[in-house]
Amino acid sequence: MNNVIQLPAPDANAEVFGGCPNCGCTSRIWNIYKSHWAVCIIHKTKWYIGENLFSNWRKETEGDWLKNTYRLAEFKEVEPVYPKDVDWDKRLSSGGAADA
Repeated sequence: MNNVIQLPAPDANAEVFGGCPNCGCTSRIWNIYKSHWAVCIIHKTKWYIGENLFSNWRKETEGDWLKNTYRLAEFKEVEPVYPKDVDWDKRLSSGGAADA
């Protein structure tokens, strides 16, 4: 049996807003008021991407923002990586370690 670790491919969000330093991906973007945070659910990482970039925060409630505040408290803040800066061959051969 072959123990192959399948890492997610970088996505369009990671191209613009950065990705998790462990896997290069962005799972979700959560808002707190008009501040936007990208997260990687798998590695429990977060990074700030900006303010008022998307209009969807206007449709959210204070309850949504409070829920996102609690969610984000469980995540570690990191510096994102960008697909163009990642040696994907090295990352895949190392099993996704944050050494890129």
